[in-house]
Amino acid sequence: MSFASEVSATDNWRDVSLTAGARAISLGGDFLAATALVLAFQQRGDSGYGVAALLLASTVPIVVLGRLGGRLADRFDSRRLLTAVEGAARDRGLTTLRLDTRGDLTEARALYAACGYREVEARERRRFADHWFVKDLRLG
Repeated sequence: MSFASEVSATDNWRDVSLTAGARAISLGGDFLAATALVLAFQQRGDSGYGVAALLLASTVPIVVLGRLGGRLADRFDSRRLLTAVEGAARDRGLTTLRLDTRGDLTEARALYAACGYREVEARERRRFADHWFVKDLRLG
């Protein structure tokens, strides 16, 4: 029994090459941004410690929060996490939350509906987003 869909080998390699190309462009942009910031620090006369702090500030959150996010998703009830996110958004003055999900993630779609999100028309077309949801945070 196979859990994979029927996809030809050329389609798989096409996806890999598209992903690799997009990742290369992203890494190039990250490198250029970091270089521009380092040069700006140098022009201002900052020390090497300032540059090191800048580079650490861009790396540490990804390393720390990436692991934490996965553990939170595995350990806590999804409904409670979603409620906490809504509360944090309200505290910051946001009035609307928009979510999207793939069509095969029926559990996520059921969770959003149960938490008061309503399905709306797509704002844009994306490859892995088939359903879009909105919740007005002013309504509770």
